[in-house]
Amino acid sequence: MNFWGRYPGKVDKNNRTTFPAKFREQTGDDNLLIANWFEQSLVILPKDHGSLLIEDLQKESILSPQVRELESFIMGGAQEIELDIDGRFVIPEPLITYATITEKVVFKGGMFYVRLWDIDVCDNYEKITSLRSEDTAKRIALITAKKKYE
Repeated sequence: MNFWGRYPGKVDKNNRTTFPAKFREQTGDDNLLIANWFEQSLVILPKDHGSLLIEDLQKESILSPQVRELESFIMGGAQEIELDIDGRFVIPEPLITYATITEKVVFKGGMFYVRLWDIDVCDNYEKITSLRSEDTAKRIALITAKKKYE
């Protein structure tokens, strides 16, 4: 399941926002996971897809401090959320704080998840990544080609 698109939203004084209808259709479930993610964003995905977040970590030793750190960052902050009849949910306070979410947010599709950002954080991140996206694509192509011949 891939999520496509960018949808604006608002957070009310009770930290409640509405999950975009398009993404609700795709998940087919009102029980979701929300967790800390990278670049000061949050990740939202169907509860039964939670294992995908740590799949790569499971290939490494839990004796590694880096693995434990990342595991704690993602899983330690993860919480279950349930969408109401209108697709609304409350963003847990620790996650609001981590992502510095204020009133305006944006939901952005990802490979198997949706990212939730404060709009200003997202806009700044997009400005930075747009400047280096071609170089990033070239690096990924080189890594992929190298793995193909290993």
